Amino acid sequence: MVPPPRVHISYFRERDMATAGDIATGGDPATGRETGADHESRPSSLREILEGVERDILLNALRESHGNKAKAARTLGITERLMGIRVKSLGIDWRSLRRKRS
Repeated sequence: MVPPPRVHISYFRERDMATAGDIATGGDPATGRETGADHESRPSSLREILEGVERDILLNALRESHGNKAKAARTLGITERLMGIRVKSLGIDWRSLRRKRS
């Protein structure tokens, strides 16, 4: 049996990071061309992409719990404290998602 060729781990990191932005923002990693309509509006860094994904997850949980941060935190399996910190740092207005009392 022939052992596999040895490739340094940094090769895989660089390759994966180069295609991660393209995949997350609508690019085609096979051709290197963008498939999105407007490439100027796409996030410029991995941090922005991850913050957008996290914002979507937190907003969905808050919508399902009608703005109840404690319930949303339990749904996501995180602490109420972490939920509050992330909601504040991402600038999410959770009060607007609360039910109106009749």
